[in-house]
Amino acid sequence: MKKQGRPPKFSREEIIKRTVEIFWERGYTATGLQQLLKDADLNKGSLYHFFENKRELFIACIEALESSSLRSLEQTLELSETPLEVIKSIFYGIADDSYAAHCKGCILGNTIVEFANNDPEVADIAKKYLFQMEKLFQIYLAKAQERGQWTPDGNPEWTAKYLINLWNGLNITRRLYDSKEQLIQLIDMNLQILKSS
Repeated sequence: MKKQGRPPKFSREEIIKRTVEIFWERGYTATGLQQLLKDADLNKGSLYHFFENKRELFIACIEALESSSLRSLEQTLELSETPLEVIKSIFYGIADDSYAAHCKGCILGNTIVEFANNDPEVADIAKKYLFQMEKLFQIYLAKAQERGQWTPDGNPEWTAKYLINLWNGLNITRRLYDSKEQLIQLIDMNLQILKSS
């Protein structure tokens, strides 16, 4: 907690919930603080009770969103008898997204590009979550291999890197094409690497 005084109107979690989609849609730089407060229906008192500034709030949004997403992915992979199908579904899910989601892309990739030159610390936070996603891919590719569900000649480490590269690429490409069929064809081609034989 940053400041004492009147109790805030909203909890820390509620503030993150109200602002994360705004940051995701507009990016950090284009999201002015006054407009952010207005669009999220927040007051400065609630914001500064928990966060020193907009940057700290943005980092909290990234960490809350991606920690939750990765926990959910890991749980799904852990419970699945067919982890390759879970991994494939992540990519095919991109094709099912709305036009608005296509325009937003991946918040991690967006953050790396926006912050790489002027605030590497924030870019590194985004990179951390992509590396964690890559590690999950690697672990469960190896498990699929052990179960005979994926070619024994596959390399889990480099295939995981390939999939992260595909993820980053698709989150740009999805902004070019509004055709679900075209995206599915591209995903089909790229996921040939996960064929069982």
